[in-house]
This record gives sequence, C-alpha cells and structure tokens, in this order.
Amino acid sequence: MSSGREFDLSFRNISYNVMQKHDHTHTAIIKNLSGSFRSGRLVGIMGPSGAGKSTLLNVLSGFKKANVTGELMVDGQLLSERRSRKLVSYTQQEVNLWRSLTVEESLKYAAEFKLGKSSTEQKMAKVRELLEVLGLESCADTLTDVISGGQAKRLSIGLELLSDPKVMLLDEPTTGLDSVSAYQVLAHVRELAARGRVIACVIHQPNSQQLQLIDDLFVLARGRRIYSGPTNGMVPRFASFGLHCPVSYNPADYALDIASLDQEDDRLKRLMMDEEKDIFDYKCSILNRIKSVDDSYQRYSLTTFQQLGVLLRRTALCVAKDSYQLKARFLINIVVAFLISIAFYNTGNNADRLLSNTAVLIISLYAIFFSSIVSAVLVYPRESACFVQESKNNWYSLKAYYWAKIIIEIPTLLISSLVYIVIVYYFTAQPLELFRFVMFAGMCLLFGWISQMIGLLLGSLMSVQTSVFCSIMVVVPTSLCSGFFIPLRDASIFLRPLMYVSFVRYAFEGSLSAIYGYDRPDPECPEVFCYFGKLRKFLSFISLPELSYEKTDVTGEVMVDRQLLSERRSRKLVSYTQQEVNLWRSLTVEESLKFAAEFKLGKSSPEQKRAKVRELLEVLGLETCADTLTGDISGGQAKRLSIGLELLSDPKVMLLDEPTTGLDSVSAYQVLGHVREFAARGRVIACVIHQPNSQQLQLIDDLFVLARGRRIYSGPTNGMISRFACFGLHCPVSYNPADYALDIASQEEDDRLKRLIMDEEKDIFDNQYSTLDHIKSSYESYERYSLTTFQQLRRTALCVAKDSFQLKARVLINILTAFGISIAYYNIGNNADRLISNTAFMILSQYVIFFSSVASAVLVYPRESACFVQESKNNWYSLKAYYWAKIIIELPTLFISSLVYIVIVYYFTSQPLELFRFVMFAGMCLLFGWISQMLGLFFGSLMSVQTSAFCTIMVLIPSYLCSGFYVPLRDASIFLRPLMYVSFVRYAFEGSLSAIYGYDRPDPECPVMFCYFGKLRKYLGFISMPELSYEYDVLALFIWIVFLMVAVYLSLRRRIKSE
Repeated sequence: MSSGREFDLSFRNISYNVMQKHDHTHTAIIKNLSGSFRSGRLVGIMGPSGAGKSTLLNVLSGFKKANVTGELMVDGQLLSERRSRKLVSYTQQEVNLWRSLTVEESLKYAAEFKLGKSSTEQKMAKVRELLEVLGLESCADTLTDVISGGQAKRLSIGLELLSDPKVMLLDEPTTGLDSVSAYQVLAHVRELAARGRVIACVIHQPNSQQLQLIDDLFVLARGRRIYSGPTNGMVPRFASFGLHCPVSYNPADYALDIASLDQEDDRLKRLMMDEEKDIFDYKCSILNRIKSVDDSYQRYSLTTFQQLGVLLRRTALCVAKDSYQLKARFLINIVVAFLISIAFYNTGNNADRLLSNTAVLIISLYAIFFSSIVSAVLVYPRESACFVQESKNNWYSLKAYYWAKIIIEIPTLLISSLVYIVIVYYFTAQPLELFRFVMFAGMCLLFGWISQMIGLLLGSLMSVQTSVFCSIMVVVPTSLCSGFFIPLRDASIFLRPLMYVSFVRYAFEGSLSAIYGYDRPDPECPEVFCYFGKLRKFLSFISLPELSYEKTDVTGEVMVDRQLLSERRSRKLVSYTQQEVNLWRSLTVEESLKFAAEFKLGKSSPEQKRAKVRELLEVLGLETCADTLTGDISGGQAKRLSIGLELLSDPKVMLLDEPTTGLDSVSAYQVLGHVREFAARGRVIACVIHQPNSQQLQLIDDLFVLARGRRIYSGPTNGMISRFACFGLHCPVSYNPADYALDIASQEEDDRLKRLIMDEEKDIFDNQYSTLDHIKSSYESYERYSLTTFQQLRRTALCVAKDSFQLKARVLINILTAFGISIAYYNIGNNADRLISNTAFMILSQYVIFFSSVASAVLVYPRESACFVQESKNNWYSLKAYYWAKIIIELPTLFISSLVYIVIVYYFTSQPLELFRFVMFAGMCLLFGWISQMLGLFFGSLMSVQTSAFCTIMVLIPSYLCSGFYVPLRDASIFLRPLMYVSFVRYAFEGSLSAIYGYDRPDPECPVMFCYFGKLRKYLGFISMPELSYEYDVLALFIWIVFLMVAVYLSLRRRIKSE
C-alpha cells in the first residue's frame, strides 16, 4: 500500500476553453482554478450540472489536454504530461467491465497487467487483499454482468488500486446507486484515502449521512471555485458572506443552491472574489526534478509480447464463457450452407448447369463476406469502452491490443468458414480432389480474412449500424467489378481500372481457377446437347449482360374526378409539401414567392404575377415578414410560405405532410386555419397530422385513420366516435377524440379492432379501368414547365450575391496562397539553374486550383439538394434548366478566383511577360479548374460532402501520379502508361509547360558559372517532353469537360429519381 508520508495534489490557474462551432468564440468551462487535495483525506468535488466537475477530473488525470492551461503538481513538483498516469488513476463515471469474467478473474487479469514483475503468489495475495478491503469476497466467483451497481463501482476502483496509485480520481462513484450502496462505496473509498492516498471524487448530491464521510469539499459554480476546505467549515464560511444555511437543511443541498445562484448575486460575487484571491502566475522551473523522481518510470509493467499473451488468454476466456456469437455464426453458416446445397445440389459436374455452378462460387463468397464482416464490426464497439479506459490507464499498449484482436479472430474465421465450405463443396458435387479443395478453401479463407479486416476497420471507426451500411457500400462496387456480372473483356474503359483493384474479382477468379483450372476434364453432359460441353468455351464466354432494374412495389389506382391519373402528368394537378420546410435561405419571403411565380406563372404578365404574390402574402398573413430572409422567419411562417409556394400554380389537389410538426399550438392553429380556408375555395387538401388538440380537430372536416397500413375510419370528423362505438369502442367523456383514435389504432390483437377493419375494407374492389385515353384528351394543352433556364440563373445569381461568403473566402484563400507560393518561388521563371523548381511551381499551381475549385463545387448540390428535389418534383423547372444554371453560375466564380491567383504567381515568379504566353498559361489553368469544378459537382451530386471530399482525393492521387511530373512517360511501366494517356492532370501539366517553355522561347539566363539545363531543349528532353503540343492538350481537356458535363447531368438525373 501507499507510503504513510503525507503529500498533496495541487493545481494552479487551471483553465479549459472550448470553441463554439457556430460563432468560433471560446467558452471557458473552468476558469483559473487553484486548489490542493491532501493525502489521507477524502475530497468531495461538488457543484450543479455544468459546473465543470467532470472536466476538472479529466484535466487533472491527463485525459483532457487540448485547450488546457495551468500547472499540475504532486508533492510540490510539476508533473510531466507523459508520466502523469503512473501516479494518477482515473475511474470514470460509467463502469466498464468485462461482462464474461468473474470479479476475481477481473482482478487477476488486472494484476497480470499491472504487477508484471511480481510473483504469482504476490499477485494472488494482492487480489485476495483487495477482495477483503472492498468487501467483494461474497461475489468473487460472480460474473461482473450480474453483480450489483455498488459492487461494480467498488470493483472498478479496485482494478486501479492494483498499481497502487498515489492519486485516485473518481467521477461520481455513487451515481445510480441506492443510499445504502452509495454509503458502502464512500466508506470503502474513505478507508482507502486514510491509508495515505489523495482521493478526490465528484459527488452529485450526497445525503447527510454520506456527507459525514467526506473530509474536505471543493465546490464549483460555473467553472469557478466558491469553497475549498474541511466539510464542517463550509456552512460558517458561507454565513460570513450573508449566505445562511437554514436549520435542518442538508449542507450539501445548500451548497448546490448557492452554486446555482445567479452570478450577479452580490454575496456570491464577493465569495468568489475572496476564494480566488490566491490566483497567481507563478512559473515553476523545476521540471528537471521530475526526471529524478521518475528515473525508474516504465509506462507498462509488461513487455509488448507479455501483454499480448495476457490479452489473448483473457479474450479466449471471454469467448469461451460467452460463446453465443460464435455459436450463432456457426449455426448460420451451417443453415446457409445447407440451403445453398439444396438449391445447387449436384451442379458441380453438370455441363448443362455450369452457369449455376459459377453462381455457387460468387454466392459462397458473399456468404463468407457477410458472415465475417458482421461479426468483425462488433469486435471493437463491444469492448471499446473497456479498451479505451484500460489503455489510457497504462494497462497495455495499442500494439498489443491490435495484434490480440487480429490473432484471436483468425481461429473463429477458419472454423466457421470451413464448416460452410465443406458442406457446400460436398453437396454441390465439386471435384473431389484434395488439391482443388485446398485451393478453393484457401481462396475463401483469404477472402474471409480480407472481409474480417474490413469489418475491424469499419468497427473501429464508426458505430455498428454505420459500419454495416458502409460494408455494403464496399461490397457493391467491388462485386460489380468481380468479373461475374461484367466480364473483363466487356468492361468499359472507366470500369476496367477498378476491376484490377477489386479484391472480389481476385477471389472469384481464384475460385474459378481452383474448380475449373489445372486441366480439369470436361464435365458430364446429361442432355443430348450441352452448349458448354467444353470448359474452355465456358470460361471464355462466362458473363451476365442483362441486369435487373429496380421496380416499384406500389400497386393500385389513383384517380382525379374518377379519371385515372397518368404518372407523368400527375404533378400538374397534385402538389406535395413535405414535412421538412426547404427554402432558399438567402431570399426574402417576397422574393421567394416572386421567383416561384416566375417559374409557375410563366405566361402571365408581370402585373398578374405581382398581384398573385401580394394576394398570397395577405391570405397567408405574411405581409409583416415580406422583407425578412426566409432563414430568419418563424416555424409557422415558414410552413405557411412553403404552402404558398405551391399555391401559385393553383393545384387541384394539395398533400401536406405534418404541416403543424414543430410548431406551438397557436402557430399550428393558424396554419390549419389557412389550410382549411384554401380547401373551402374548391381544392382537395389532405394533410398528415400527428396529434391535433381539440381546438385544431374542429378545423378538420374529414378524417382518414390508419392502423398498421389499414384503414379503420374514413368520414366526417363528428361521425368517428359514433362509428367506433358501434364496435364496442367507446370514447371516455372529456377525452380528445383524436387521442382516442390514436389509442385504438395502437391496440394489438383486439377483436373489436379486427371487426372494425373488416367492416371498413368490405368496399375494396378490383375494377380495372381503361380510361387512360380520357386523360390524354383532358390534358392536351398540358405543359410541364412554364419557363426556361434564364429565371433559374437570375435566382441563383441573387442567392450568390446575397450570400457571398464562400466566394470571398475562396478569393481570399487564393490570394494568400498565391503570395505564399510567390515568396517560395520568387523570381525563378527565367533562371536556368532553377528550372526543376519552376516546373514544380506549375504542378503546385494545379494542386491549388484543383482544391480551390473542387472544394467549393462539392458543396453546391448538397447545399441546395432538398430545395432542388422538391421544386423539380413539383414541376417548377426541368432538370436541364437547373443543370445549365449550375454550370453557368459557377464559371464566373471559377474565373475570378483562379485569375486572381494566376496573375499574382505569374508576375512574382517572373514567368515570361509575353501576353500570348500568359493567355495560354491562364487558359490552361482555367480549363483544368473547370474540370476540377465538374468533378466536384459530379461527386457532390452523388454523395455526401465528406464522401465527396474523400473521392476527389482518390481521383487526384492516381491522376497526379500519371501527370508526367513524378514519373516521366518514358519511365512509366506498361501498366501505368495507359493511365497517363487519359490523365487530365497530364494534359494540363503539358499545356502549362508548352505555354511557358514552348513556341521558340529563348534559353533562360544562367546566374552561376555553369547550368546543367542551360538549354531548354535539353531540359524538356530530360523530363520526357521534347515535343509540346498545346492544341492537343486543349482538345484533350475539352473532351474531359464534355465527358464530365454528361456525367454530372446523369448523376443529377439519377439523384432526382432516387429521391
């Protein structure tokens, strides 16, 4: 146990600030805290929620380091950040234990990690001592999963006690415990403190009995100290400032009341000022003393290899005790194996079923993939809390944990996968040759190992749900490139490079090789003729060119005025306002309506449009906020505006999804009042409404009530209660009918509800209409859109002008970057001794333009996708109009920001001051920026901002590798050379070189005695570009631009359909 000599943990001027994301200001969580915790005394840290109690412990323990200032000392000596955890242990509020181990086993393994140099007898003696001291002897053989909360708290403290820390910090050790258990925990903690340790614990609201166990208190209020000293001195201290504790009042509760006072309270102000008078700025210069104190310091008690051994033994024991997941994995693999065996029974040697047998191979890979990845993604999330706590408290290294996870998962993979492989291989009648089985099994196991590693990677990065989703996102493109769905010979020039890196393809080809390769005899033909009687013919043919496209699962009929409604034209009559309000936040309310009128009332005169806008502002009660930005109006006003935007086209049918969600009762009533008024003017209006109050229900004329997708009532609102009563469902007196309807719809297998549903559905009919010709005659004058691209451009330009932060930021960043590069490459443009540096300047300029262009472009679609999808689906404008507006409106931004950069760097790096060269260089940079922008638009329209940024980097890396700067064309391998002929970066780089060095430019000056590249021709030959063709490079870049423009259009079209 700890030494009897007294010492203390002291801290001076500790502050911790966090930056607010919305305005980038810094908020102080704890402010200039100073204090001292003495050994032998139990210190209780108190304060209301948000006072900074847990943050203080995180700082003192070293768990929180960023944005922390101040000094931390043990026994008067500054504590180095690297070694603080040897002296200080930190037990967090949440108890993290290995649920498959008993109490004694948990302590034994902790002793293995923490007491590495001790003998086995010494470790066991320490474990038995802690079981006795902590009162855990009675539950020593009980699993930690089933012990009480108090026992779990004491065990978590005991795990850290094994290393005999001088300082113990406990975060709310009594939280979640009853008063008896909380008292027991505090009593044990106080006993540990009495043995010569510094122990400080955050305690939220101790009762009077618990408070007697605490020797000293440290009370916080909004990150500032209001008391530090003996427990029995707190009440007199507060009283001296006019804060008198009432008789028979728990002093701890009174301390919390004072800490919760408004900081403008004069008494609390004076108390804080007096407490903080000892704040000082003393700078300690005794860091050298730490080294002498900790000369014997070892971060871990065991070597990495020894840690690995203990981790493997502990994990194996946990798996053996909690083998549910392992058994489930085996069982699922066996069941799936038998199902596949039944479906593909005896196909292995049948020439007439070779395609089916090939399907067995790819399906087997899928089965192993999902079996391996699903179990692997659970490994880290299942034990992450324990791992983080143990690692931060120096039980073992990350390296040891990593290898333990890799090694322990391999036997599970081998056994579960082999069970599946043996069953499928035998029952599908694959060739019974040992070498083929070994090859096939080996390929499947390697594939399973890859799948398992992907699962471990995803599981360590994100939640289980996201990991499973991402694993599917990994397998889909890799499977597409497997060679099963699209053979290599049929793959497009864009898909083929992906096929060379798809691990699914190599596993599939390896499986094919094991089953069909190595001079296997032709399979038997049970029919008169088998098209694939020869294996060679099958292996050269194998493909599935026809892909199944997703079909809708919606059936039934939709009619307006008893006429079937065509899918293409339905949106002219029907408008749909979604639950989420999507508005252009840079426009005012009136501007939003004006632009909507431009789109929807194209043939009307300007006066008619303005009159319609004014009418809607008046009808919807939006006149007072007409000039307010939509980003600043209230929720109710936003809901009304979203309805008004659709009203401009005067639809016959309006569908509203929860128009009152997120509104207070007054705003909800106003919105419903306006909606009812519109219905009274001759429209069909149906709205989903979640739980209307009695006042709102009076505004609803008819109700359509659903229960699990089936109708239980349709009719007038005032007839619903009597309808339900007919089936024995009586609404109580003074009960909101809407709430009662929800209660009925939420009932389980109720006989009365069943009879009600049966009666409601007796009018279901199967009439087949043949009146599609009626629709065509009714809509001969139908026009889907009213306007062209021009109005779209005007609105987008206005939004950009009103919200120009991104443009200004882009220009500013380009200017700063330009000056930075100009300083680095100042005056190198005509220096023969620095030609390589000048060439590096060109490739670096491309990097700048690429990231500047792509970073802003990937934000374009995500920023306005919700508005675009809603407006496009409600026929405001065509995809084509939106597409060209995006393309055109981004070009001025690209030209301005890029030209600013180009002019600065071109001048200060002393490139040739010839107009035609500047125009050529600028033109090449702008074309390259345009391609970068189109790439950003493409990725931004396909995926999230984060994924888009990642994908652009994944495109950039191989493109720059093939630019000709890093690997000249003459040195490129046979595999890299084809990529260099399609790399847009290479053509932009060559074009820049041509602009600067081509067209008979004189040799540059040589400022030293000898320049190796004194002749430009020699230098261009050295970088493998002796012949430069600017026109050829421009043509290649234009081809890329056209290709990407088509790709962006198709991606937007796909996004519209998917949404």
